[in-house]
Amino acid sequence: MAANAQGKFWQMHDKLFGNQQALDRPALEKYAQEIGLNVSKFKIAMDNHSYKKQIEADSQAGNAVGANGTPAFFVNGQSLSGAQPFDAFKAVIDKEITHADELLKKGIKRDKLYEEILRTLPEHAANTPKAPAAEAAPERVEIAAGDAPLRGPKKAPVLIVEYSDFQ
Repeated sequence: MAANAQGKFWQMHDKLFGNQQALDRPALEKYAQEIGLNVSKFKIAMDNHSYKKQIEADSQAGNAVGANGTPAFFVNGQSLSGAQPFDAFKAVIDKEITHADELLKKGIKRDKLYEEILRTLPEHAANTPKAPAAEAAPERVEIAAGDAPLRGPKKAPVLIVEYSDFQ
């Protein structure tokens, strides 16, 4: 979050994931320098625990929707828990794109698409492919991405939310 405040969330994200065995304070400061952060501001944010409340709120939000482990993914509100093969994601995403396209053809406005997807979950979820490890029909939850760091367009027909940590 301290890197995000300086506009370098994804650079720090990638650095942390690439170095999961070295996440102590000296390593974090080294990564901050390597990605071009203002290291003094970064250290102050760390020392002051500037983002503690936000991190706790994110953790509580994840727990509230059932993301109790990592990685936990939600594809248009459908949970995929644990490390999953590409084909598990592809099946769910392809089905969600088809469903989104059908709703758009019915006249649903793009800015109301996700809301409508969530509203139509019971009948749609029954027809959505499950990840190979899934045992029960997926429960869908509404995930508010808010101002979290994101990749891709804000109005994409499929929203994937990932809860993860670096260890």
